[in-house]
Amino acid sequence: MITLSEYNKAVDVLLKRYYPVAPTTHKDTFSMSHFEAYVSNTQRWIPFEIDVPTGRILDGKFAGQCIAKVKTHGHKSAMSWKNYVTMLVHFDNITWNPCTNEMTFRRLLRTFKYIAELNIDYFITDKPVKLHNVYMKVPLDYIPPAPRDPPFIGHDNHFLFAGFDFGEHNGPAIGRELRRLFQYRDDYKEIHFHLNNNGGGQITPCNMILLALCGAREPWMKKQESLELVDIANNRAVSEKRAWDPWELDNLFTSNNMKAMGLKLADLDNFQRITTRYHGKITIHMYPGNGSAAFFFITYIVYAFGKPRRFTQECYGKQLKMGHGDSNRLTLLGTSNTTSGDGNMTVVELKQGTPLRVGIPRQQFTSSTVLPMDWNRFWTEKKN
Repeated sequence: MITLSEYNKAVDVLLKRYYPVAPTTHKDTFSMSHFEAYVSNTQRWIPFEIDVPTGRILDGKFAGQCIAKVKTHGHKSAMSWKNYVTMLVHFDNITWNPCTNEMTFRRLLRTFKYIAELNIDYFITDKPVKLHNVYMKVPLDYIPPAPRDPPFIGHDNHFLFAGFDFGEHNGPAIGRELRRLFQYRDDYKEIHFHLNNNGGGQITPCNMILLALCGAREPWMKKQESLELVDIANNRAVSEKRAWDPWELDNLFTSNNMKAMGLKLADLDNFQRITTRYHGKITIHMYPGNGSAAFFFITYIVYAFGKPRRFTQECYGKQLKMGHGDSNRLTLLGTSNTTSGDGNMTVVELKQGTPLRVGIPRQQFTSSTVLPMDWNRFWTEKKN
């Protein structure tokens, strides 16, 4: 076990060594969506669920009692439940916050921590009851309850993109839905996009959906996106250009890029290219576990068909950037995850001889269609 001070110093050293694009310190990691701390023993868990805002124990022997005080290994005296949650929120990155993704934060909360100030010695409930030895050793095959994918009921005008990563399973599924969208877009007065637990992937499918919906290039679309890759082997940054749009390709579906992705859409080049905007309504079913590519997709659709209303929400001392995108053409349902424009982390050892690791980003967008004001923004549905 190490102290929080030792952890912070080690993180500062690793960020300076491996992430030279934008020098940062441990104070900045909350806003880095692809920085992640692996400082927990996932074989030891608090054996009951806890409601984060209230500290109420939700199941087990002490269900119904509320946690009033928390004593950690690294503090001499107990602190309030809210202060402990605040400390944990500030420790991890923005995507783990409980205000937009409580179920994921609960999993972080319940694990045994190797950092003294985060490791819990005991709880004091409102009865009061002192609960010692709060972490339980669990079998290797034990997996605490995880958020379930929202149900998907397939209809002709409902399109499921459960991932944007081209792989053995996702590639054919992405190709199937893109084919339907290109061929039958105008048959529907309303189109639903279901992202479910879309963990992200390549941005190409997002851009192809935009082509199918917008037709011609629109003024807000940048022709290329600039991405800076961090070469951790040589400790240097390398800039490269990535064409983000499919409008530049004369034969879109038979291009080498499309073939490599296994989309099997070559026959669509025989169809007349879509040049008009979709005039129906669009609904996006978002999910808190959505990855970066899904965030790009949601943001692009908001720019194209929505009316963004941006605001902030306080979350345990942090200000979260939030936004609605609803208009008479667009409805957002649920809450998205977010991204800060970095990505593709590399996991490195935090301290030799310990199980502690951190994931450090290897990429950073330096120019993007996403407006600077919208990095680290969470899109959410408009409440009546």
